[in-house]
Amino acid sequence: MAYTPHNQPAHGPAAPRRLKKTVTGALAGVLLFTLCTAPAASADPVDSPEGYSDAERARTIAALDVQIAQLEADQSRAYDDMLAAGESYSAAVVDYEKLQKFSDAASAKAREAEARAEKSRRFLARLARESHAGSGLESISAALTADGLANLSNEVNATAIVDKKLGKMLQQFKADRVVADVLAMSAQDAANEALAQRHTAESALTETQRLELQAEARSQSAEKDRARLIKEIADARGVTEAQEKKRQEQLEKERIERAKQEALDRIEREEQAEADKPDVDEVTRPTPTPTAEPTKEPTKEPTKEPTKEPTKEPTKEPTKEPTKEPTKEPTKEPTKEPTKEPTKTPTPTPTKTPTPTKTPTPTPSKTTEKPKPPVSNGQWGLGTGVSRGSAAGGAKAIEEAKKHIGKPYIWGGNGPDGFDCSGLTSISWRKGGVNLPRTSRDQYKQVLKVRLSDMRPGDLVFWGDGAASNDANKITHVAIYLGGNQIIEASRPGVPLRITGMRYDSRLMPYGGRP
Repeated sequence: MAYTPHNQPAHGPAAPRRLKKTVTGALAGVLLFTLCTAPAASADPVDSPEGYSDAERARTIAALDVQIAQLEADQSRAYDDMLAAGESYSAAVVDYEKLQKFSDAASAKAREAEARAEKSRRFLARLARESHAGSGLESISAALTADGLANLSNEVNATAIVDKKLGKMLQQFKADRVVADVLAMSAQDAANEALAQRHTAESALTETQRLELQAEARSQSAEKDRARLIKEIADARGVTEAQEKKRQEQLEKERIERAKQEALDRIEREEQAEADKPDVDEVTRPTPTPTAEPTKEPTKEPTKEPTKEPTKEPTKEPTKEPTKEPTKEPTKEPTKEPTKEPTKTPTPTPTKTPTPTKTPTPTPSKTTEKPKPPVSNGQWGLGTGVSRGSAAGGAKAIEEAKKHIGKPYIWGGNGPDGFDCSGLTSISWRKGGVNLPRTSRDQYKQVLKVRLSDMRPGDLVFWGDGAASNDANKITHVAIYLGGNQIIEASRPGVPLRITGMRYDSRLMPYGGRP
């Protein structure tokens, strides 16, 4: 039986809490904790009854603690390797099924084309036999009769029609023959590829099963070594084994907490890096500086234009004309003319022209309110992918997944008797109204990437060796997020389908997926 940490269930597939990448940090923490909790070494060491000085005892305990941490990291790595091989097996099965399906479809179409070609061939053969049986005397005798010429003309026309139909039938036969041959060849090629892919899948399954046995053996060996080390540490510290087990549980909790914090820090850094990236949309988005300028420019232009036109025109024309002629002639006429014309022209013009002031002002406000689209971090970054489901669909997916709790983990399992991780998410989300691809890697590529902090119940969570680089091709596990830091998953062989706590570690992919 695999070693199960005391504070949570057995390691989940592809989401183990301790990895070689984080071993250095974990071991440093173990050493620090041990040195702080071990008895302090005096300047003048005095041998203990067991023959150890305090400093020697502290170093021994720290070294043994490191060995336990290393055992657990190796055990997790063994399960991770097994799950990666299992994912390769699932992908090979999917490829095999696609090729086999194509081969079957091509074979069916080839048979249809073959049947059409055979029908055309029989018709042509019958026509050839009938043509060979006739000696052509009917045409000669027709010419010797009273209406011979007319009958001969009719027969020539009929023969032309038959020849035309015969030509079409011959073309159809040739086309059907070519199509049948091409499809038969494609079907055969696909069948050969499918056979090769089946062998690949079988080899992948064999390798997966070998790694599974190896992981179980290493787990059992690690369990024995751990028990031995705990006894040694207990003797070195002068405590009981039960007390030492509790201390080791505390050390493990601290390692898990450190791994969680490291994962959250890494994800936060990645999200911050995305937020700092320039986006095409930012070119048109005004910053605080341009916002002030649109207000100034619209106000200046409308003010200038209305003032220039109304003031100049009424001033020039009314003043010149009335000034020359008012002195000579009576002042009545010039007074009427300028008063009417200037008053009407300038007054409406300024009222209409200020309208531009309204147009520029809304433009900045609309642009500012426009939400910034998520910046994509590479091919599978935040905001990439498609979401076709809904919150209600997520609830249905969870409801379906819960029906299978307790069922065994089966490599490539699609149910109903057992599942692998992506088999469970596929069948669950089918009930939620979304068809997901068969493997966890293809599921990550398809779904909409959302921040882990924005996940809602029903979203998918992924783990893999490519978490730091957001590499979908290195994903090894997927689970359904339930909310409240809980997930439901098909974890690995030997562990039934279960609900467990969310795992934050170095293998957690930076984004969740919304189907």
